[in-house]
Amino acid sequence: MNNNYVLVSFVDEIPVHTTFSAHDWPLHVTIIRPFISKIPENELIQIIDNCLANHHSYSVHGLRDEMFGPDKNIRVTELEYTQDIQVLHNNLSSALDHCVDFKPSEFNEYRPHITEQENKRINIGEKLRMNSVSLVMMGDSTRTVVHTSFLL
Repeated sequence: MNNNYVLVSFVDEIPVHTTFSAHDWPLHVTIIRPFISKIPENELIQIIDNCLANHHSYSVHGLRDEMFGPDKNIRVTELEYTQDIQVLHNNLSSALDHCVDFKPSEFNEYRPHITEQENKRINIGEKLRMNSVSLVMMGDSTRTVVHTSFLL
């Protein structure tokens, strides 16, 4: 318990148990911002799987380049707002609300985006199909994919 997590959809499938540096994330859409779990990991996974049981895969579309972060120095491609991604975010937020502590957010509303990584990014106008949501444990310097739920 009390582990730090985040829920993301990876652009390319990343196998469970994959570990990567905190500075070398694969391209992804953050669905639920970082949080601290107040329940055991297996219970957290069950809540996520139950919530996602009837969710369908969704499309994302690169809308515009933005700079995020407290110092506005993190280059992202903001994604076009869609009902699908908002409902996915809202449903997971509601399902987790009683058993996690969400970390502070830079924004008051959900702003789906894909952060540029090294020389990897999605371009404005590019469309992608997202088929899963992954639970990623956030250690001090590493990140580990601990579970993936595949969408319908």
